[in-house]
Amino acid sequence: MLKEELSEKLALTQKLNERLDSDFPFYAKHNLLIKTENGGLEPFSLNFAQAQLHAFVEKQRAETGKVRILIPKARQEGCSTYIAGRFYHKTTRFKGKATFILSHLSDTTEKLYQMIERFHKYCPEPVKATTNVANRRRMVFDGLESEYFVGTAGTDSIGRGGTIQHLHGSECAYYPESSDFSKGILQSVPDLPGTEVFLESTANGMDPLFYEMCMAALEGRSEYRIFFIPWFWKPSYRRDVPIDFEIEESERRIAELYNLNLRQIYWRRCKIATDFKGDLKSFQQEYPACIEEAFVSSGESLISSFKVQEARKSTIIDDLAPLIIAADANEADGRSGIAFRRGRRLEKVYAIEGRKPMELVGMFAELMDTCQPVKFFIDTGNGYGIIDRLIELGYGDMVMGVSFNDGTFEQDVYLNKRVEMAFAFKFWIENGGVRIPDDDRLHKEITAIPEAQKTSSGLKKLEPKEKIMKDKKLKLDLFDACIMTFAFPVRVESWQNRKKPRLVNTTKSKIKSIQRRNGLDNNRSNVASGKIQWPS
Repeated sequence: MLKEELSEKLALTQKLNERLDSDFPFYAKHNLLIKTENGGLEPFSLNFAQAQLHAFVEKQRAETGKVRILIPKARQEGCSTYIAGRFYHKTTRFKGKATFILSHLSDTTEKLYQMIERFHKYCPEPVKATTNVANRRRMVFDGLESEYFVGTAGTDSIGRGGTIQHLHGSECAYYPESSDFSKGILQSVPDLPGTEVFLESTANGMDPLFYEMCMAALEGRSEYRIFFIPWFWKPSYRRDVPIDFEIEESERRIAELYNLNLRQIYWRRCKIATDFKGDLKSFQQEYPACIEEAFVSSGESLISSFKVQEARKSTIIDDLAPLIIAADANEADGRSGIAFRRGRRLEKVYAIEGRKPMELVGMFAELMDTCQPVKFFIDTGNGYGIIDRLIELGYGDMVMGVSFNDGTFEQDVYLNKRVEMAFAFKFWIENGGVRIPDDDRLHKEITAIPEAQKTSSGLKKLEPKEKIMKDKKLKLDLFDACIMTFAFPVRVESWQNRKKPRLVNTTKSKIKSIQRRNGLDNNRSNVASGKIQWPS
C-alpha cells in the first residue's frame, strides 16, 4: 500500500513539474511575486495585455519554433514584467540558457534586474534554482549552466563574443546609435528553434532601429511580428468622472471607435491637459491607441489617421457596387501592389514580389476572368508591356493604363494625375461611410503621405514618392494601388455583354522577347494548368 501511495505521489510530482515547465501563466501565478503600483507584493497573475501578448507569442513559437516579436506600446502596460518573468522561468527551468536584458538607461537596467532578483528571492524553495554567482549584473544558476545578465546600450560593445538564447531589448527606440545593437548583441542570438527575441518600446519618432524594424515587419520583409499594446488596455488608466463632465464630439468619436467608457475618456482628457500641456501628438506617442499614433511624425498627413482608423473598423458591405481593380505593376521583379474596390468598400489590398512581366500578365488575366471587374487600371510607369499583352489577349475593354504624370480633369487644381487620384481617395475616406481592410501596413502607407503643398502657380502637389520612401523607410505600392481605383469614372456593363477575350498570336508586344525567354506561349495555358498561381 505504501509503495502504491509513493508511486502515486511521484506521478503527481512529475505531472506538476511538467506543467510548471510548459505553462508559464500557471508557473508565474504560483511562484513569482511582483511589486504593485502601491508598493506591495502580489502573485504574478497575467493582466489583460500580458495574456494577449502571451497568446500571440505562443502562437508564433508553435508556428516557427522560435520567437521574434516587436512591441510598440503605451507606457506602463506590464510588457517588461511579462518578458522578465517568462525569461526567468525559462532560464531556471531548463539547462544551458543564457538570457540578456539590454536597456537604454542604467537606471532602467537596474530596475529590470531588481525585478529578476525579486522573482528569485521569493521563489519557493522546492522550485527555486540555486545560484553560484549573484551580483548586481549577473546571476548564474549552477547545475543548470544557465545565466541571467543585464547591460545598458552604448557601453563597451556589450553582448559581443557570446551566444544568447533569450534577448529582451527594452525601450530600444531610445538606444544611442553608438550601441551598435543590430551588428552586436542581436547577432549573438542564433537562428535556431527555442531562441526568443523581444524588442519593446514606446515610440521615438522614426528612429533608425525600432521604427525601421517595425516598418520592415509591417511590409513582411522580416521574420519579426508586431504586437501592439494600446493605452486603454491598462485598467488603471481611468478616472472618476465629475458630475458636470460633458464629452466633446472628438472624444465621443474616439469612444465609439475604441469602445471606451467615460472614465477612460476623462483620464485621457486630464492626461493631455496636465502632463502634455495640450499637446495631442506627444500624448499619442507615449499613449497610442493604434500603431499609427505610436509612430506619429511631425507635420500633418494628407489623410486623417483617425478617419483611416474609422474606415478600418467599419462593417459596411457594398456587394452590389461594380468592382474596380488597380495594380501598381512592377516589371523589374520588384513589388506590385494590388487593390480591389467595390463602391464604398476597399475589399482587399496586398503586394506580390519577384514576379516577371509574363507572370503578372497571367495573374491579371486570371483575375479578370474570375473577378469580372468593370475596369482594371494598371500603372503605365512600369506596366506598358503588361498592358500591351493583356490587350492582345482580348482584355482591351477592361484594361486601362494610368500615367501618374498625366494631366488632370481639374487642370487648375492639381499638378498631375497622381495628386488628383490621391485627393479623390482622401475625400472618399474622410467623408466617412466607407470601409478598408483592417491592416496596419496599409494604414501606415496611407498616412505616410504629407499634407499637400502648392506650386508657384497655385496647383496642389505632393512630396515626391521617392523622398517619402527614403525618409520613412516605407514602400507605397499599396497606397498607389488604392488611389488608382479612382483614376477615371467607369461605365458599368454586364459581363455577359462584353466581348470574350481573344487568344491571338502577334509579334507586336513590347515584351515579346521576355515572353519567349520565359518559355511562355501566346495563350493562357500556364494559368489554366496551374503553372502560374495567384496568391490567396
